[in-house]
Amino acid sequence: MSDTIAGKIIKGSGGSQCSTNWDYMMYASGFYLTENLPRESFHWEEDKLDTFLEDHLCEPFEYHDANQIWEHILILGSSLEDNFIWRHKQ
Repeated sequence: MSDTIAGKIIKGSGGSQCSTNWDYMMYASGFYLTENLPRESFHWEEDKLDTFLEDHLCEPFEYHDANQIWEHILILGSSLEDNFIWRHKQ
């Protein structure tokens, strides 16, 4: 997994761990993209993920690069996870 962007996000820089759940990342992506990240995107290679991001940018973010969008998604996803409890219906 370390060769995927998801692996890099989970591992973090400098060996630190980011515990943000991928469900929060998928949800947060909808604030910046015209289509939320699909569940299987967790296993995509970095190039495929970057292409998806750049192909689905919302208009206000169309001049941002993939790394900037990832930063926005990670910050929002982490904030959602820290501040909200999602209840799953079973």
